[in-house]
Amino acid sequence: MKLNKKQIKAIEQSDSPFSVITGGAGTGKTTIIKEIVRNISDSIPALVCPTGKAAARLREASGIATSTIHSLMRYNFNSGTFMINDLSPYTLIIDEASMMDSWLFSSIIDRKPHRICLAGDFAQLPPVGVGSPFHDVVQYYPEFVTTLDICYRNTEAIFKAATAIRDFIIPLPYDKSANEEWVMGNTGNAEQTEEKLLEIVRKGIIDFEQDIILVTRNGSVDTPCTRASLNQKIANILLPRDKKTKFVVGDRGICEKNFSGYDMWNGTTFTVTAIDKSGALFIRGDIPFCVDGQEMKEQKLPKEVEKECKLAYALTVHKSQGSQYRNVIFCCMAADSYMMLYNSLIYTAVTRAKKICYVMGDSASFFNGVLKKREKRTIIDLLALTEQKKLEAMRNLK
Repeated sequence: MKLNKKQIKAIEQSDSPFSVITGGAGTGKTTIIKEIVRNISDSIPALVCPTGKAAARLREASGIATSTIHSLMRYNFNSGTFMINDLSPYTLIIDEASMMDSWLFSSIIDRKPHRICLAGDFAQLPPVGVGSPFHDVVQYYPEFVTTLDICYRNTEAIFKAATAIRDFIIPLPYDKSANEEWVMGNTGNAEQTEEKLLEIVRKGIIDFEQDIILVTRNGSVDTPCTRASLNQKIANILLPRDKKTKFVVGDRGICEKNFSGYDMWNGTTFTVTAIDKSGALFIRGDIPFCVDGQEMKEQKLPKEVEKECKLAYALTVHKSQGSQYRNVIFCCMAADSYMMLYNSLIYTAVTRAKKICYVMGDSASFFNGVLKKREKRTIIDLLALTEQKKLEAMRNLK
């Protein structure tokens, strides 16, 4: 395998106690992670992610055993504490590190791992929780960071659109390459766009085991082009049921809580394959489950797990983070343009697609969102701002 200079630097720098690898889609982060794990000989390599979905995807892409950070540190959901207090035997390689909040990162640091290597995309969404440690380290501590900037998909349509968005540039309205297609359609307001989406569903164009509809908000069943509205309507088009029935055989679902004993995590997606006489669900995971060291394609869900599952024909962009899909339809609505549509969210949505990305809705709102940078102020930001003010004051004295 031939590596470029930045990739070699990233591997070499991972020998230090703390290092960071960042880069956009297609720059070889997974390849570098595999090389780093292969080269570790002085400690136990632990390949982890902030979410179960990201961990399962990385396990599939790398062929290396992965887990969530919570699972490695044996998080007790009843007490809200980690049972493992010493990580010194481990070298932690944390992928999708941009999703990690300050509490989780500090919990790791407190347990003093032998070595830490963070990997992620600086342009993606910051974490939902408090702080943004990955983004702060990349911005304020460049001595720890290697930025991968050579992309091996640079002639592909979605990659070109994503790169333009990452640089706050409006992408082309249409582009097609050997393996990818990028399409933008001005489909009108929320009601018009939702009806257009439902027409596509009725035609059977979307394979929901490989494709996804992404929106900005959870919303309600009465708010068009939100997760709640689309999931209810799509489910009733594909698999009609009465109002009291949550799941039927064939439904797409997502787990929204972590259940380590079933390898079910917040973000795990699945298809319902059977329902027994007691109403218990049998499901097939998009990625095989690994329970007690045994890999299995299907499993029966207990009621406490099923209660934390919802329909997953449409997801919010935040909920899709850490996942990839064959085709993505992304809805941009004028109602979301003030608070919900901004550059990092749009970039995250677009980079979920591997083959086709179709942006629907209000084009002006999409354009404005591409140009909008949303700041998430953290303590490190404030400290840096304070230091800058001190320097400015000193200059004024002179």
